[in-house]
Amino acid sequence: MRRTLTISLALSLALAAGSSAQTAAPTATPTATPTPPAAQRPVPREQLQAALKVGDPAPALGIKEWIKGAPVKSFEKDKVYVVEFWATWCGPCIASIPKLTAMQAKYKDKGVTILGVSTDQEHDKVRPFVEKMGDKMNYTVALDDGATMRNYLMAVGQGGIPYAFVVDKSGKVAWHGHPADGMESVIEQVAAGTFDPAKHAESKQKFRELVRAYGEAAQKQDWDAAEKVLTDIAQVAPDQAGMAQIARYTIIATGRKDVPKALEFAQTLAAGPFKDKAMELTELADKLISTPDMPESGRPVAVDIARQASLAHKGTDIRAQVLLSEALKRAGRLDEAIEAAKSAVALAPDEMQKQYYGQRVKDLEELKSAGAAESKPGEPAEKPADAKP
Repeated sequence: MRRTLTISLALSLALAAGSSAQTAAPTATPTATPTPPAAQRPVPREQLQAALKVGDPAPALGIKEWIKGAPVKSFEKDKVYVVEFWATWCGPCIASIPKLTAMQAKYKDKGVTILGVSTDQEHDKVRPFVEKMGDKMNYTVALDDGATMRNYLMAVGQGGIPYAFVVDKSGKVAWHGHPADGMESVIEQVAAGTFDPAKHAESKQKFRELVRAYGEAAQKQDWDAAEKVLTDIAQVAPDQAGMAQIARYTIIATGRKDVPKALEFAQTLAAGPFKDKAMELTELADKLISTPDMPESGRPVAVDIARQASLAHKGTDIRAQVLLSEALKRAGRLDEAIEAAKSAVALAPDEMQKQYYGQRVKDLEELKSAGAAESKPGEPAEKPADAKP
């Protein structure tokens, strides 16, 4: 129990919503959200040498093929660039694509160019993937020839993706990290000329210290202290304030075991600070669905927030659709759960993932058939199902 709370905060705050990197070591996935199997592309540890630092001139790009957008032949002065590493087999990378598209649209007029560099070894999969994504992946995309990964990822000792570098207006590396780890705030400041790497590093160090303090409080089950730390985290890292609120929901529901109060808190978040925030709503829905001892009266709340998350994503996010399907399933609304699961299949970018999510549709249809066969005359065929997805 205590370990779950600690891990939940570390993943949610440090990686912002469970979008963890694909690395040689397997990563945990939320119980409420199945993630399709993905091939691993580990980088040998002996090749990882931290030689590139913040403030250094941005290394040259090594591009095998430009897939979408205007080629970036060099880093032009007074422009900002984001070099983001991804792959078609990487689930967290795919989850980042809509956010990168939104950032490109938001900061295009401020001289920001987002470049997605594919590290796929199976080169023939990249162009079809990008073409199928269409406007959902609306930024510059290129296929690495191996040099870009060496010059950037390996040069900072990083073996996992997604991972990104922000290049400032003078052509120097201003920041690097997971795209969900406050990158948008960095881009905004770099574009405005107000980014201070030293202050940012100091803030990140304070953030890490607070996360550790939260973990210690959670291990002691000192929920008052833990909630105070969450308030401090929101002040030190405003971009993580939403994740801190989600951690507070977990404290109330799982730590204090006051599920009714937690449900009220979740509804307050969804109607207020999370109203139009797709990522936060998705994470909140995940936590609601995963809450132990959820009363039957709480299941409609999970459905409502999962549906709100889906709408905030405009129906284009696979994870949100799967969460909606699971919430509907647990509420006994199997017909709707099946339709939401079918939407996830339609959004799947490749055949492997279509088959994976397609199996969920089959499982739900079998569950519905079994319920219909067992129901007595005059009783509803759809009954609440509490089994994990």
